[in-house]
Amino acid sequence: MSTTTDVWIVAHDGVDHYTVRGVYASYDKAVGAWNVVRLEIIAQCQEMLEDEDENGSESGKRTWQRQIDNLFDPNPETCHNYHDSPSLVKHQMVL
Repeated sequence: MSTTTDVWIVAHDGVDHYTVRGVYASYDKAVGAWNVVRLEIIAQCQEMLEDEDENGSESGKRTWQRQIDNLFDPNPETCHNYHDSPSLVKHQMVL
């Protein structure tokens, strides 16, 4: 007889990729890992914004700043960025 358990998948969801960063049995641990991914994406966006400050356009600056603002939401249920986003998805695993 098989049983099921809930697991949470943490990923980096981008326009051209979906990279699984971990699978967790605990929601709290999954949220912690999700937050690490979120902060990494913010850091990447901040680097791109700095590059735009030196060499880019005003529209490029606004785009990167909007992404940073979108990612500052610390709630996995409501945080969404239109480009790169941390992802937290619940799945049932058959044992």
